[in-house]
Amino acid sequence: MIREHFFHSRHEMFTILPILSMGTDGHTASLFPNSHGLEYALKSKKLCADIKAQPSDVFGGNLERMSLTLHGLLQSTSIILLITGDEKMDVYRRALNNSDYINTPVSAVFWQSEVPVDVYWSP
Repeated sequence: MIREHFFHSRHEMFTILPILSMGTDGHTASLFPNSHGLEYALKSKKLCADIKAQPSDVFGGNLERMSLTLHGLLQSTSIILLITGDEKMDVYRRALNNSDYINTPVSAVFWQSEVPVDVYWSP
């Protein structure tokens, strides 16, 4: 089956549905805790930002990333977050009750009120 999607404007492209995951450190969409560029990526009205993460066991040695900003993610009609395992469920629950976006960037996705977020979890 072929499904074609043609966008007539740049803004129309962002009506797609981002499917995100979340790391055990609370990162999502390459928005890593305490990373260089994170605060800009969370506050900017630009669509994307460069991120330089702190070394971590979570993602290895690839420290330089490009990510959609929070504003870029919020141009979609909704967001899906897929998580697995009890450890990530614990991180998810903490993020729901924590607005510390610098230490738990996924919280910024949960604490916004512009776009619905659907979370899917399995053990």
